[in-house]
Amino acid sequence: MPNLCQYCNTPLTVGRIDRKFCDSKCKASYHNQHRKQIAERELSINKLLRRNRNILKKACPEGKATIRKDILDSHGFSFEYFSNLYLTQKGHVYYFSYEYGYSPVKEGHIEKVLIVKWQDYMMKFNYDPWKKL
Repeated sequence: MPNLCQYCNTPLTVGRIDRKFCDSKCKASYHNQHRKQIAERELSINKLLRRNRNILKKACPEGKATIRKDILDSHGFSFEYFSNLYLTQKGHVYYFSYEYGYSPVKEGHIEKVLIVKWQDYMMKFNYDPWKKL
């Protein structure tokens, strides 16, 4: 049974035995389609990060602010995505969307978020995910 072209499913009868495409057009179309799917995923994540950044920027015009978590929720903030993180010496974690970050805070039963803007001293932070293993 002959192999089939990975793009158009045409039987591959001529050429190398490990051939995957019937011609260069099918090969290019296959790879373009694959790259497009990856690019769409990257674009959707970048869109979420930009939206998160804009929400944090509006909530924190002075460089530091504390607000209730439900305010971020009501504006469509996505807590699952962040571009980088910063771990303080006291063990607090800040999750950043580009230059604006937040750290979860709980006051009694109220969930809040401490929002900060990226500072130059944070560049010295060297996070090693294997350190605690």
